[in-house]
Amino acid sequence: MFEPRKCSSHYGVCVTHSA
Repeated sequence: MFEPRKCSSHYGVCVTHSA
């Protein structure tokens, strides 16, 4: 459950809900 263009420290990058 990630928000659109949410910068997740788990990935270390800003990912979209589509990714």
